[in-house]
Amino acid sequence: MKKLIQLMGDITIINHTCIFFSQVHWKRSVMRVSTRDCDTALAVKTFRLLAEKVASCETKQEVQTLFNVLASELQISSVNYPLRAEMRASSTNNEN
Repeated sequence: MKKLIQLMGDITIINHTCIFFSQVHWKRSVMRVSTRDCDTALAVKTFRLLAEKVASCETKQEVQTLFNVLASELQISSVNYPLRAEMRASSTNNEN
């Protein structure tokens, strides 16, 4: 039993490390794609806000919908997130 607990502890550390590096990779990719593909500051901000929402999605369908919006296969109106309020909040935080 002690070996099992010890092994589980090691697996937990490995899982947390993998998740951390995956998050870092995702954020760097979002930054790179948004600056390369978006033509206005508003488009960059919108792309990044939508990309941040991927981690908080609860279903596979929500993730697929966001990916389709980010890939310009769906209109942004198909997403049910209140982006305007978040964009105002993020611009207020950036000004301070």
